[in-house]
Amino acid sequence: MFASGFVCGKVSGFQPSCDAADFPLFTRHLHMVVSSVAGPAGSLFAPPQPDEGRIMSGSSSPQLPMQAGDQAFSKKRMRRDWPFYWISRVNGRYVQVLEKRLKPLNLDMPRWRVLMCLYEDEHQSISEIAEASVLKLNTATKIVQRMVADGLVTTRVRPTDGRATDVGLTPYGDRMRQLAMAEADGILAASFVNISSEEMAALNGLLEKVFDRLGDV
Repeated sequence: MFASGFVCGKVSGFQPSCDAADFPLFTRHLHMVVSSVAGPAGSLFAPPQPDEGRIMSGSSSPQLPMQAGDQAFSKKRMRRDWPFYWISRVNGRYVQVLEKRLKPLNLDMPRWRVLMCLYEDEHQSISEIAEASVLKLNTATKIVQRMVADGLVTTRVRPTDGRATDVGLTPYGDRMRQLAMAEADGILAASFVNISSEEMAALNGLLEKVFDRLGDV
């Protein structure tokens, strides 16, 4: 999920570009896709079983029609061939690893998302943060309120629109953002060994396409 100005390091020939167009965009798209397809409480999106779509006894639900392109998943629907299975697993493991790195900084994933949202723009409204983080507005509001109490952010009425509440980093919040991003940099470098910048750009493009299509489903 999620962007920052960060120093990137070379790992086995892979040089992540220090740009919101690669790692932050990748994590944002990944989180958005997972949020769109994950089960309750962020559980893994399990691939449908072979008999899914059949009319169950006592059920009036019609059988799901097979769409063009379903042939690859129509017989066994193996997990290894189900894209959302891998998207969910990658996101789940990424969150586990990052949470472990953030804990010594007294940060969690919700706070991380807000900190990263406030990198590219000095101020963002709570609704803009909610949209970028794929959070409900009331959830984002509560997170921002907790971060104000922590001294990480401040709020103000937007000068050009009195209806919007802008959120900005405090000096302490900016420092914590830098420390958190350094941890994320390490995860990026370790995860994308021997993956070229072209491959990462292609991955970002695919995730963006899937996310956009899910908005039309």
